[in-house]
Amino acid sequence: MSCGIDKLILLSDKIEKEFLNLARKEGSARGGYGHVIDLRQTHYNLPVVLYCDGRHNGKHKIEVVGVAGLGLRRTRKILKMILGHLSAARIYRIDLCTDIPGLWVWDLAEVVLVSRSQNFKIYNNRGGVTFYLKSSADKTVMLYDKIKQL
Repeated sequence: MSCGIDKLILLSDKIEKEFLNLARKEGSARGGYGHVIDLRQTHYNLPVVLYCDGRHNGKHKIEVVGVAGLGLRRTRKILKMILGHLSAARIYRIDLCTDIPGLWVWDLAEVVLVSRSQNFKIYNNRGGVTFYLKSSADKTVMLYDKIKQL
């Protein structure tokens, strides 16, 4: 069995001025954000996509690309460089990936218990089945078969 972080996205009211200025100068509008820039394509060469100046709330989104291969120390160093201080952001999305050979996602969903959750949703599409064990404005817990979605 293997386990790791598959995706990490943070939200912040502020980011370091040099990154904000770069995004505003070279970034393009996309997906509800005024300026989006892939820092892998800049002289910083950081595995991060910055979404700056959210149109609805003014917040910035920091998506760490390939977080599974970076390790905690490198991830924290990158985020400190962009944010200045880690307390400036909150985790918006974190995907934990677990590979359990011989266990089907349906079997796992039957036995997983999420505290303070009374209802669940099941979505079935061509990409496979997704179980939303908890879905609220503050927290979403879901299970899905990544291999089927690929």
